[in-house]
Amino acid sequence: TAKGNEDLNMIRKVDFGAQWFITQGIFAAEPVIKLLHSFGDQCKARGIVPKKVILTFAPCGRSKTLTFVKWLGMHVPPEVEARIMNAANPVNESTQLLCEVLQEILIQTSGSGVPLGINVESLSIYKEEIDAAHELFQKLQAILLNSTGSPW
Repeated sequence: TAKGNEDLNMIRKVDFGAQWFITQGIFAAEPVIKLLHSFGDQCKARGIVPKKVILTFAPCGRSKTLTFVKWLGMHVPPEVEARIMNAANPVNESTQLLCEVLQEILIQTSGSGVPLGINVESLSIYKEEIDAAHELFQKLQAILLNSTGSPW
């Protein structure tokens, strides 16, 4: 967050009974990695079990959808926007990029102690992007389940 204290806000909410958290749409791994480590560290320091954080992803393949995503307040780094919009098939590129983002988050936060889940939103009325949301959920689900190292 801009204030840099979202981990403390999460702890406060846990103290008030929150059982899980859900993120805004994620288009970059690094801020999420930082947050998950910080939240995990705060929980450990207080002797509490971290609550699940559900990571939200939203594929987009049209500039109109990307404009809407940013209007909603999601952070889309310029290099991510360029990668998606300059691709031969932007919606497929978006799906691939979001899979990479989840993989990076899982690798970098495996020791944080924070349990993770996934959510995929469709923010478009266009069939191609709606279909991509279904495909993305299946791919992200497989990535998440495979990361646990146990059969599913």
